[in-house]
Amino acid sequence: MITVDSRKEDIEGEMEVSQFVTEGTLACSEGNCLITYEESEVTGMDGTTTMLKVESGSVMLIRSGTLSSLLVFEKGKTHWSGYETQFGSIQIGITANRVDVEMTETGGNISVDYMMDFNGARGGRNSIHVDVRLK
Repeated sequence: MITVDSRKEDIEGEMEVSQFVTEGTLACSEGNCLITYEESEVTGMDGTTTMLKVESGSVMLIRSGTLSSLLVFEKGKTHWSGYETQFGSIQIGITANRVDVEMTETGGNISVDYMMDFNGARGGRNSIHVDVRLK
């Protein structure tokens, strides 16, 4: 079972909080884990598969399907990538303030706090917390 809690705060200070619970898969090898799940209408990304590649100190969020993106979270570093939607593409910059990973073959937690830029303009502060438990 995968629970995803997210907070999005735009540059005006408006806050959006959401929670999504779904089933998915967890595979770990040599200290790295891969979490995979399907998005739904609840997240607004129906038809998209999300993969979280978890390593010590970094998390990659990879989406494919209706949306296509690769977001890299490493504390203190900014990573730029394209974000493809059905309406077009934009450049997203991700600067992680905090990346906490406690993951094993039986589950765990991922917490990331980050700033987001869209095409070079400040987009706001976000956080995501992922809790993975065996069913």
